[in-house]
Amino acid sequence: MIKNLQSYLVFTIKVLLCTAPMLSTMFFLYWMSSNEIWNETTPHRDLISGGIVASGLISAYFLLSWFVLRSK
Repeated sequence: MIKNLQSYLVFTIKVLLCTAPMLSTMFFLYWMSSNEIWNETTPHRDLISGGIVASGLISAYFLLSWFVLRSK
């Protein structure tokens, strides 16, 4: 019972760590928009937003890959 709970908690922590880069980039974009730092007149807003979201997704992918390779 304890071993199953421990493995479940470790799995949950790994999932939270792997989703943290994605969630932080999404929150960063929201924060910039809500504080009016990031408005409609910002040049190349869509390209920069795509780059920010892509960096969060790529870092989450590499973090997940690192956890998978480490467990083998």
